[in-house]
Amino acid sequence: MSDEQSGIFVMKKSGNIAYRPLVPHSQDQNHSAGVPRIPVSVPGNGVNAQPPNVSMAGNHGNAAYLNSQQQAAVMKQHQMLLDHKQQQKQLLIEQHKQFLMGQRQLLAEQEKQRHHQEQQLQRHLTRPPPQYQDQTQNTYQQQVGQFPGSSPSMTGTKMLHHIALLSTVTVLGVLEQAYFAIQVIAFRRKFKVSPPITSGPPEFERIFRAQANCSEYFPIFLSLLWVAGIFSHQVLAAFCGLIYLYARYQYFRGYAHSAERRLGPMYFSAGVLFILIGLSMVGLLVHFVRYFNSLKVL
Repeated sequence: MSDEQSGIFVMKKSGNIAYRPLVPHSQDQNHSAGVPRIPVSVPGNGVNAQPPNVSMAGNHGNAAYLNSQQQAAVMKQHQMLLDHKQQQKQLLIEQHKQFLMGQRQLLAEQEKQRHHQEQQLQRHLTRPPPQYQDQTQNTYQQQVGQFPGSSPSMTGTKMLHHIALLSTVTVLGVLEQAYFAIQVIAFRRKFKVSPPITSGPPEFERIFRAQANCSEYFPIFLSLLWVAGIFSHQVLAAFCGLIYLYARYQYFRGYAHSAERRLGPMYFSAGVLFILIGLSMVGLLVHFVRYFNSLKVL
């Protein structure tokens, strides 16, 4: 035993401290190469006993074990968080798909309804108007001021049929007025009476006055013809119109020969005008009576 070891032994012995004798390295049977040895004092039964010291190698081993456990827990928690985010992402994708499918179905329903409405509108525009059977709300369906045995009501597409005769008489009257005007032009050339002169030989003056007189009464004739034909009876009014035109033609020819020969046709045509006036007044009266009666019913 060296001097240093002897001194340490003496100090421990004087302090009543239990110790383990130091064994030389050559005598250590459990010696492992590369592992350092730290002297540890073993407390005895004395008062100054101290707790044993933990070796540094053991501490390093425990810390490495704890670090591996913490890393594993952190990695597991991180993996769980990633899985949760992935599930949320998948859920959002599914919700978005369902929303898109709902929007597509809604658009399809709207398109179907729009197409159905267009078909109904097309059928409504192409089909004929309905014939209403409610007499309390449609008491004014017949022709206004219509006599018994007269033509049907002037409604819808039948209106042209109910004014055809009146239109024909109107055109014939215009052609007759054109014929009278041409006769005046011919007599001006025959007797060399240039416009604006209206006087000349008696033959020319009679022709000129006959044409002027017929032109003056023509607007009155047309007005009465149409009012009587619409509000009273088309056939009767058209028949009176034809008689009036024939009377005016006879008036023109008689006036061309002499002033006395104009009187008979003139009185006859005036009588026809009075008949048209009577038809117009009766038709309008019946019209207003039926109109006010329909208002009372409603």
